[in-house]
Amino acid sequence: AQNPGARRKSKRLRAKTDASGDARETLPIFRIGNSLALGRSLNPRALANGQCLHKERNTGWFCLEQADWPAQMAREIGKSNDRTRGAAIIVQYKNWKAVRIYSSIPSDTYEGAVKYYSELLGPATKITRDQLPRLGDKALSNPSSSWIKTWSGAGTEILEIRKFDNIRGLMASETRGLIRLFKENSDPIFSLLSDTDLILHQLRAKNMKR
Repeated sequence: AQNPGARRKSKRLRAKTDASGDARETLPIFRIGNSLALGRSLNPRALANGQCLHKERNTGWFCLEQADWPAQMAREIGKSNDRTRGAAIIVQYKNWKAVRIYSSIPSDTYEGAVKYYSELLGPATKITRDQLPRLGDKALSNPSSSWIKTWSGAGTEILEIRKFDNIRGLMASETRGLIRLFKENSDPIFSLLSDTDLILHQLRAKNMKR
């Protein structure tokens, strides 16, 4: 017969395993990199380091952050680990919580990014095949794949991968695509922020460090 001490130890181990399983189930599955998920808190260190800018009242903070991509993703969407892991990500925070995350990727890595997220999350919820008009040239096919998840009490999150970025700036890019993660009905980052804002912010931050 098993002694009482062994039974108590076994029970504690089972409880610890069950708790670990619960923790894994509650981890956010929609994310960019290993750590950038909606609802994450704004790190005060990012503010102190000059990574963030405040555009205007009620728009929150926009911070330039890093995507800690798993090795598989780094191989799939980047020509090297340095290029992928070092790419700046724009995260929008409102009420000190992330509501939108945007990452630029090379257009020719669209298929690799879709494959990675399909293996991570399952098949895309929605696939569209829009056309990207070009002046004096044939339109390009601009596919996008989206995963949509409604969380109990937390609203709907959408993760989208698009081959050509036609939401940033006045002209669509023919070489850059995007991965973005956002809450449904939140304002798009680039309806509030421009590349000029980012350039000026980076110049100011560089001057402050001198």
